[in-house]
Amino acid sequence: MEESDRHAGRIKRVIVKAIEKWDRNLRMIK
Repeated sequence: MEESDRHAGRIKRVIVKAIEKWDRNLRMIK
Protein backbone atom coordinates (compact mmCIF):
# COMPACT_ATOMS: atom_id res chain seq x y z
CA MET A 1 0.00 0.00 0.00
CA GLU A 2 2.70 2.48 0.98
CA GLU A 3 4.77 1.75 -2.13
CA SER A 4 1.79 2.20 -4.46
CA ASP A 5 0.95 5.51 -2.75
CA ARG A 6 4.52 6.71 -3.23
CA HIS A 7 4.39 5.62 -6.88
CA ALA A 8 1.09 7.48 -7.41
CA GLY A 9 2.62 10.60 -5.85
CA ARG A 10 5.57 10.39 -8.25
CA ILE A 11 3.23 10.03 -11.26
CA LYS A 12 1.13 12.98 -10.04
CA ARG A 13 4.27 15.16 -9.79
CA VAL A 14 5.27 14.24 -13.35
CA ILE A 15 1.77 15.04 -14.65
CA VAL A 16 1.73 18.40 -12.84
CA LYS A 17 5.15 19.27 -14.30
CA ALA A 18 3.96 18.35 -17.80
CA ILE A 19 0.79 20.46 -17.43
CA GLU A 20 2.86 23.45 -16.25
CA LYS A 21 5.14 23.02 -19.28
CA TRP A 22 2.18 22.87 -21.71
CA ASP A 23 0.58 25.91 -20.02
CA ARG A 24 3.79 27.92 -20.47
CA ASN A 25 4.11 26.84 -24.12
CA LEU A 26 0.48 27.73 -24.88
CA ARG A 27 0.97 31.20 -23.36
CA MET A 28 4.09 31.70 -25.50
CA ILE A 29 2.17 30.74 -28.66
CA LYS A 30 -0.63 33.16 -27.81
